[in-house]
Order: sequence, then structure tokens, then C-alpha cells
Amino acid sequence: MKLIIVLLTTTILQVNASVYGQQISIKQNNVTLVQVFKEIRKQTGYDFFYSDQLIEQAHKVNLNLKNVTIEEALKVCFINQPLTYSIKNKTVTIKAKEKLFSGIIGADILISGSVKDEKGNPLEGVTIALKGTTKGVISDKQGRYSFKVPEKGILIFSLVGYVSKEIEINGQILLNVQLHEDIKAMDELVVTGYSAQKKKSITGSVSTITEEDLKNVPVTSIYEALQGMIPGLAIQNSNYQPGKNDFNVQVRGKTTGLDIGSSNPYGLTSPPSMNNFSLGNSNPLVIIDGIEGNMDLINTNDVESITVLKDASAAIYGIKAANGVILVTTKKGTTNGLNINYSNFFAVKELKRQIKYLPSWQQAVLINEALNNEPGSSGSGGVGGGVGGGIIGPGGATGGFGDQLVPISQSDIEKYKAGAPGYYNTNWEDLFYSPVSYRQKHALSISGGDAKTTFRASLGYGQDNGNVKKVSSKEYTAMLNFKSRFSSKFYISGGADFVYNPVMEPSGKGLSGVGELMAETSFLSPMIPSVFENGAPGYNRGAINPLAWLNSPSYMQTITRNGRGNLNLNWTPIKELTLNGTVGIAYGNTSRETFKSELYAYTGGPEGTSLNVIPYLSEYINKLDKLESQGASLQNSITANYDKYFGNHQITFLAGYQASSSTQNSMQGSKQGLLNDKILNFSLAPNEGQQLIGSRLETGQKSVFGKLSYNYNDIFFTDFTLRSDATSAFSPEHYWGLFPSVGAAWVVSNHSWWAENQKLKDAISYLKLRGTRGTLGNASVGYFSYLRTFQQYNYSFNQQNVPAVYPTNGYDPNITWEKTKMTNVGLDIRFLKDKMNFSFDWYHKNTVDILTSLGAPLSYGLGSVPFENVGSMVNKGFEMQLGTRGRNGDFSWALIGFFTYNQNKITKYKAINRTTSLSSSSEMVVGNEASAIYGLEADGIMQSQEEVDAAPKIAGINPANYGPGDIKYIDQNGDGLIDYKDRVKLGVNTAPVKYGLTMQGSWKRLSVSLLFHGSTGNKAYIGEALGAIGNDRGKASVYFWDRWTPENKTNTMPRAYNSYWQNNPNQVFSSFWLRDVSYVRLRTLTVTYDLPLNVCKKISAKYLKVFYSGENLATFSNFYKGLDPETSAPYVSALSFSAPVVHSFGINVQF
Repeated sequence: MKLIIVLLTTTILQVNASVYGQQISIKQNNVTLVQVFKEIRKQTGYDFFYSDQLIEQAHKVNLNLKNVTIEEALKVCFINQPLTYSIKNKTVTIKAKEKLFSGIIGADILISGSVKDEKGNPLEGVTIALKGTTKGVISDKQGRYSFKVPEKGILIFSLVGYVSKEIEINGQILLNVQLHEDIKAMDELVVTGYSAQKKKSITGSVSTITEEDLKNVPVTSIYEALQGMIPGLAIQNSNYQPGKNDFNVQVRGKTTGLDIGSSNPYGLTSPPSMNNFSLGNSNPLVIIDGIEGNMDLINTNDVESITVLKDASAAIYGIKAANGVILVTTKKGTTNGLNINYSNFFAVKELKRQIKYLPSWQQAVLINEALNNEPGSSGSGGVGGGVGGGIIGPGGATGGFGDQLVPISQSDIEKYKAGAPGYYNTNWEDLFYSPVSYRQKHALSISGGDAKTTFRASLGYGQDNGNVKKVSSKEYTAMLNFKSRFSSKFYISGGADFVYNPVMEPSGKGLSGVGELMAETSFLSPMIPSVFENGAPGYNRGAINPLAWLNSPSYMQTITRNGRGNLNLNWTPIKELTLNGTVGIAYGNTSRETFKSELYAYTGGPEGTSLNVIPYLSEYINKLDKLESQGASLQNSITANYDKYFGNHQITFLAGYQASSSTQNSMQGSKQGLLNDKILNFSLAPNEGQQLIGSRLETGQKSVFGKLSYNYNDIFFTDFTLRSDATSAFSPEHYWGLFPSVGAAWVVSNHSWWAENQKLKDAISYLKLRGTRGTLGNASVGYFSYLRTFQQYNYSFNQQNVPAVYPTNGYDPNITWEKTKMTNVGLDIRFLKDKMNFSFDWYHKNTVDILTSLGAPLSYGLGSVPFENVGSMVNKGFEMQLGTRGRNGDFSWALIGFFTYNQNKITKYKAINRTTSLSSSSEMVVGNEASAIYGLEADGIMQSQEEVDAAPKIAGINPANYGPGDIKYIDQNGDGLIDYKDRVKLGVNTAPVKYGLTMQGSWKRLSVSLLFHGSTGNKAYIGEALGAIGNDRGKASVYFWDRWTPENKTNTMPRAYNSYWQNNPNQVFSSFWLRDVSYVRLRTLTVTYDLPLNVCKKISAKYLKVFYSGENLATFSNFYKGLDPETSAPYVSALSFSAPVVHSFGINVQF
């Protein structure tokens, strides 16, 4: 820490001393001098003075400058201009150029020639200017030029992307010139694995976005910002509750976890989020500045670039890389002076997608119809209803307490319709949810440095309130990065960051927080009052009042604290060899405190009726539950990189060693019966009923790896990678796994014969073919799953407590690595003189020895089922991306679109017997997708008793309960019985097709950007979201009203039925309740305006931008209004926070 303080202090003192030696970097085409002056001022702080009339005489320029002085930059800008300049202190004055007499003695001559690149290809658009004058011409398609010049003078040849050249004329009439590529401009570096690699040499499927793509995107998570931006990267959020985002992230489909069982046999409760890689999921590995980390813990404003490795190019990262790798590079300091940046946004969130429910009188009509449709049985359905429970038709997941439907008289229905006293029509959604909520975020950074030391420090604050009272999240972030060069051969760099995130929400009876109350809000009938006449909360027959909990002192607060640091030493003893050592540490702590206060439930009736306490629903406990969980990890790596050129040959060799270890501790305790709800302390509660549990886990892994790369003349590239990992997840016999990969690329357009064919080059300026193949490993199992675990307990013997132990888990000592064999073939094309670009990738991923925990019968007896290598799965598909950019005067535009297709198939599965239940939608079947949805195939609604009599019987359903208005099912095998043998695949819940489109346009200072994304081909059950028919804990949505009746023989909705009736033929899983959830969404719309320079000067700013951004402004879908089609689950739920419509306003300023 002392070293960092010294470096920072030294840097800040040196910045002002080195301001005149500041370095400028500009890469812009067809821009005005005013725009250039603005950029130079932003980078250096120099002021420019000129008249508008004078500056209008200047022509636009093309610039490609990298780390040059202001004198060098201005020298290039004023080539062939009618203006000149002078510099005094930090002010640049622009003035008209004095007219020359003749400038050079001697007669003019006609000079001509051609301009070519280093491979002999003609260069079009080269500017040939006579130095010191306004004379100049442009080379044509064949690179030819000619014009009259004095016999004595100097010609300047310049073109974007090439090094400019000055040549004396000396009376020559034929002058052929060769320009060389600006290596700094052409060889963009991309971080791909323990080092930066030139983009042109990449052989794998790699996508990168920069801070330009992320700026002015007002989100609280990087995953939100990435949605719809990268082909092959699928991101869906199933919970928009502030501070509790639940992102499902997949790179090219699901590759592991066919049927996840218990992945935490040690009872660790909510371990700290050290990274985003969970056991048994398909999330990619995240590496932040070379250290494994968690994307949710990084402030978006601190990100410089994000790179996604989607194929065998990820093999260098070994364990956990089989699901892809996301590499995050954070912003570092620069050498262009001291810069202070501040940005913010304030947002309004609107709750738009919310399903509508019928009023009380219509609920009553449906209740009576349901009773009439089930003569002799009002039912006492168990939790879940239907055949065997589960998420099925409407009402099937609402659960219950054995409620029976109670008939409602016609006179009471009229009173409900009229709103008579005591006849309630409670809109629980309007009372529970707020139509709008607010979000804000602030980011402040300071950066600077000189040629020896650079630094960047940042602070961030964010607040996000939910659309429910008491739901909020705050986030405080801090980050510091530095780099200090002690000599031309040695430097150190490093960084540290910290995130503090308190999340607040109301508590219910359990530990699920606001989610439990949201569920009750969806279930409660409008016939129940929110409060009785005396102000007591309304309850009735088992229905829990969420407003009572919401307004009580009960709460749940979760606080996470995460810190991370890394230190890097880099030494280049000789030109070709670089040695690098990195040490990284991470620490996380999660504290959760839940308090459930006393709460009384009442039952009552119309006005004047006395209220009575319901003992079995009243909570007297004043219960306090506390969780403390922390973890720490240590990661270190050593690499050696040798890079050598031999003429047209380049060989690069990387070798390295990596090791990591981590510890996790968890402790949870609870007591009930606190004296009051003001002083929350365990000491104020009796010991009876107290609970205390805890656990500890230590893990480790180590790896050795190497990579050999070969480059021939920037035409042929090859990579060979080998990595071996060892992990404590497996027994010593299976510690180590070996994972090789190979890649190759052919840049066809770099051949000389390509360049010599002008028509071909004009059509396609760049063509690259590439491919990779390799094997990656995965160890996503519960640690030490190969060992038997025991737990201590006491039993009574001879009236004494005797200690004993019992086994708690199943185990398999033979489990080994899950392996994914990947193949990728791709091409990259630029055509129409680089105005358009296209990329295409075809891939095949075969995952074998998949690790998962299979189910077991209750008689199994142990707490967890062992992990096994149970099967294999294939993902194959393609990705393509097309982009184009253009400029016409002050207007520039860009279009970038992508389209992806993924096909998933289970090829092997160690299955137990296929399910015999009609109430299950999921099953692992060889030959089908892992996300396949199964059920009966519906054939409309039966319209008559004759059709009922002719229909096959349903297993488990009394034929007397089957009548007109019920759903008809297809007997697939024709045996006259509808049972599990008639279940078929009805669709998939993961969309095989995904797409995105980015549209950008700018005119002068105004810029507009739109991002669309969507998916096609997945389905979801909508039964739960449509509600249920019930007196108390059940209400039907507006879609129920178009149900079947003898007078309305529709096929839209079956006849009214009791949701709690177990023998209901309409509540089995079937295609009737399945809907297509394809959609296209306008993800973001951003409008940005750059304020004029004279306005910025008034506040001493280098630049100032204001912006508006809208999120989720429009969704195009044939899905139900009020429900969100964006889901990767097998069902659509109304019980979680859906994507809100967000309007944000913000600024971005630099001083």
C-alpha cells in the first residue's frame, strides 16, 4: 500500500511537469479541423483561437496519429491547408497563411507516377501534396497520379493506415512510391490467453467489444449491457429484483448439468460470490485482468474491453473453460496528462408488463360454474393440484391449504358488482406494487501519468429501488490500477477493487424474502379485503396477507463485501523473451439478517361482524435469523513468452504454471421469541428452539500449460496448445486432466497474387479462413465428492446422550473429468473497399462424461446423491455477423447485425426409468434436446357428450369427471388409454435461434443508437401465470373469461374448474397450455449530444456529453399482454420482477 501511495504522489507531481511533452493519439477520417482541435484539447488541455470565417477555408483531413507531440500533430493537420498556426504557452492561434511569391525558383514540370503498398498493390486515395503550399492531388484506383510542380520542392505522400513519406522532387518527372503499413494501426491487440495477441493472427472464434460499445448504457450490471451484443453469447435475466439479478449465461448452448442434483453436500449456506462459476451450471469462466473473478462485481464504467472465447481457443484456461471464457480488461492510466472524468444517470423505471385479473363478481361467476362442472366433488386438492401436482394448467402451481370452493349466491354477486359495503374488490397488485421506481448511478475517476508511471483510480455509487416497498439495493465501488516502468526491461503493474452491496427487502414467513410476498399477491382473491374496517389486516381461510408483512417491522437485509487485488511483475531480459509473474487475491463476505415480527391474522365478514384471531396463521415468534459466510482465494501464475522473427517466419512460445486455493466458511443461527422488534439481539431471546449450523471447505487446483504459435509472412498462422490441470474435486487417481487444442488460419488476401488482381481486390479486400479443434475439461462437481462424509449427532442410551456419527452423502471414487471436444471453422471477409464486413462460424461441441447427480427414491436415505459421469451431449450450429459503416459529410452511420443457430442433442444418458407422471414436463431422452418439453398433445376442447364418450380414458382420472368443455388429448399409441406412453416432445424452452441488430447514426454533435435483440423457436407453459379459480387463495386472469360454456363453445379456454381438485383432466401437462415465446425487443435507445467547445470552456471541461437512454421500450411478440416472453425456463411466471421500462438521463464530462 505504501508503494502505491508513493507512486501516485510521484505521478501527480510529474504530470504538470510533463504537460508540454504530452502524447496525442488520433485516428479519424474526413473530419474538420474544429473536430481535431476539440480532440487535441481533450487530450492536452491546449486552447485554440480562430475566427469562424477563417476556419471555414480549411479542408477536412484524415489522421492516424499514435503517441505524437502537439507540434507533430499540428504539422500533419496543416498539410495542404491555406492556414498556419503559432503556439504560445498552452494556446494555439490559427491565422491565414501568407501568400508566397513563387516559393521556388524555376519553371513548373509535370510529374507523374504510382503509389503501391509493400506487396506491390496499388493504393487508391493517397494524398500527394506539395509541402508548404495548398497544391495536391489524389491517386486513382490504379494508384496513379500526375500534376504540375516546381523543379525544386518536396512531395508528401499520406494515407490512413500507412506511414507518410516525404520525397524531394529534384527535377524528376517520374516518381513511383511505396508506402508501408502503420504497424501500430493495423496490429490491434486482443487479450486471448495470458497475453495480448494481434487480431490478424487469431485462429479461433473470438468476439470483442470496447468501452465505446458500453458507454452511455445506464445499467447496473455488465451482463445487462452485453445482452444482444455478441453472437453466440446468450444472456437472460430471470429476476430483475434490485441487487438480486439472476443471469443465465451460455456460450453456444448448454453443455453440462443434464439433471442437476445436490452440488453442495457440505451444507454451505450462501457462500460468498467469489466468481460466477457455479457447480453444475453452463456459465462461462470469467477472467478479470488475468485473475478469475465475478462480472457482477465490476463497475461498467471501469471496463475497457470484454473478449469472449467461444471455441477451443479457450483451452489455454483449462478447468472451467469448457463453457467458454469471458475476459474483462479494466481501464488503466494514460500518459496524456491528468484527466478527471465524471458520469451519472438518473432513471425512472416503469412496471409495464403486469397481467390483469377479473373483478370479484366475475371471480364469483367462475367459482359457481366450477362447482356446477364438478357435481358431487368440490375437491380438497393438495399443494399443486392436478394429477400429481407440479406446474401445469392454470392454478396448478398455486398450491393451497385444502381449500374448498364455496358457492356464492346471485344476490352476493350483484353486491360484489355494485361494490356494496363488506363486498370487496381488492386489487392486490395495485396495492403491492408501485407503478414507478428510481435508479441512479455515479462514477468518478482520475487518471494520468507519464512515460514511466501511469495510474487510474475510480469511485462509484449506485442505488436501485424496486417496484415494491422496502425493496432496494445500493452499491459502493472503488478501484485502483497502476503501472510503473523502472527500466526499458522491467515494470510492475497491479490493481485493487472493492464492492460493498447492501440489499434490503421485506420478509415473509420463510427465508425467500419478497418473492414469497409476490407469490401471495398473485394468488390472493380480490374478495379478501386488504384491511378490515378497524384497520386490521384482512385474512381468510389460509390466505396470507402480503401487505401485512410489507407494513410490518419484518425485513431481510443481505450485505455482500467483495475485495480483489493483483500484482504483476514483467521482465524482458532479452528482446525476444518476456517473463511474467502474477499474484491475485480475492475475499468475499455475505451477511444476511432476517427478522420476522409478530403478526396476527383475523377473520371477519361484512360490516358489523366481529373479528377473530386465527391462531394457526398468527406469528408470535419475533424470530431473528443471521447468516455469516466468507471465502478467500489465492491465485498465482508464472509465464514465459518467447517471440522471434526469422525473415518471413515468426515463432512464439508461451509456457506457464498456475495454482490456486480457496477457503469457504459459513455459520447460521436463529432464535425466536425476542422481547420486542426494536432491539434485535440474540441475548434477548430464550434458548428454546435456537438453531446453529456451520461448515468449512478448502479446495485447490494447479495447472501447467504451453502454447506454440507460428506465423508465415502474415499469411499462414498456426497454434498448438496443451494444458494439464489437477483439482481436489477428484480422487488422487483422477487428479490430472490433459487438454490439447490446435488452430490454424489462412489470410488469403495477403498473397501477392490476390493484390495483383485489381477486380478481385476491389470486390474483396480481406479474406481470412480459420479453424480450431481441441478438448476442454470441466470439474463442476461438489468438492471431495469421491469421499464419504459424516455428521455428528447425539442419541439417548441409558438416559444419557451418547455422541455418534452417521453418513450424509453418497459418493463415487471413480468420477473423473467432464470433457468437451470442440471444432470450429470460420471465415472473415471485408468487401466494397472495407465498407462492409462479414464473419461466419460453424461449430460442433461434443461433451462427454457429463457430471451430474441423478435422482434417487426416498428410500435412498442419504442427504445427497453422488455425482456420476452420466452421459454425453452435442451442440452444433453457426453464427454470422454482418456490419457496414459509412459517412456522407457530417453524417456517419453504422449497422451491425448477427444471427445464431444452435442445435442441442443428448447422445448418451445413464437414465433411470422414464417418468410415468402426467404432471412432469422435463425428461432426459437420448436423441432430444436437454431443454425439451414433454407432455400430452392436445386436440382442442370437447364440444359434446358424444365426443366425451368416444374419447379415450385418462389414467388416474375418474371418467365421471370428464365432460364437454374439457381438453381432448391424442392417444399416440392407439391403446385406448391416455397415459405416460402418450407423452411426446412438444418443443424446447431454450431458443435455438437468436439475433441482434445495432443501428448507429451521428450528425455533427448528435448521435443516436438503437439495439434490438430477440429469439425464436422456444416455448413455455403459461398455466401458472394465468391464475386460478378460488374463493380465497386463487384468482383468475382476464383470459379465463373466454372459457367454454354451453353457450360459448370455444377452443380458447376449457370450462371453469376447481384449481385445487386433484382429479382434473385439464391440469395435466399438454400442448394446450404451451405457447411460443419468440420475441424481438428494442433493448436500448440512446441519444447523445456533445456540447460545443465554448460551453465546455465555461466550466473548464475538455468535453461534456448529455444523453438519454431508454431500455425495453418495445417488445414485439404474439404472446399474452402482461407477461414477459423473455425466458429460458419451461414456464412463464408472474411471480418475479420482470424487465421494467427504464428512462435514463445522464452526463459524461472530462476535466
